[in-house]
Amino acid sequence: MIEVNSITKTYGARGNENCVLKGISMKISDGDFVVITGASGSGKSTLLNCLSGLEGVDGGTINYDGLNITALSDKELTKFRKENIGFIFQRYYLLPNMTVEKNVRMGADIVGNKDYKEIIKAVGLADKMKKYPSELSGGEQQRVAIARALATHPKILLCDEA
Repeated sequence: MIEVNSITKTYGARGNENCVLKGISMKISDGDFVVITGASGSGKSTLLNCLSGLEGVDGGTINYDGLNITALSDKELTKFRKENIGFIFQRYYLLPNMTVEKNVRMGADIVGNKDYKEIIKAVGLADKMKKYPSELSGGEQQRVAIARALATHPKILLCDEA
């Protein structure tokens, strides 16, 4: 279960702050599928970045099965993300000098997953394993990013406009 309690997040310098998240609270049970909608600039990506621990919050707490990730050190947070979180970013963040196979394998290697080729096949890119990102369409690049996230076998998958 994920419990978000009154989180806040502000960007900008003092006197020119932009409060993006204003006391957000929610509970997400195991197995739930949650969609967050809103206008561009409303804080959806910021919320996902905070939920993943990629960005800290200014106030409130985020708990995963009772573990308050807002209180973890950077090292503990990195370990938590490695063991629990898969993230599909708005931008693909593929490494341009690596093939499809190597981009996905990079995620798989983090957790010792040897079946990453099956995931590449499952997203319909079996015939593109040796291609580089520049040789793929935008949709194909996004499927590589999805395969890379799935290759870590995450307990939680966060998708930002995937």
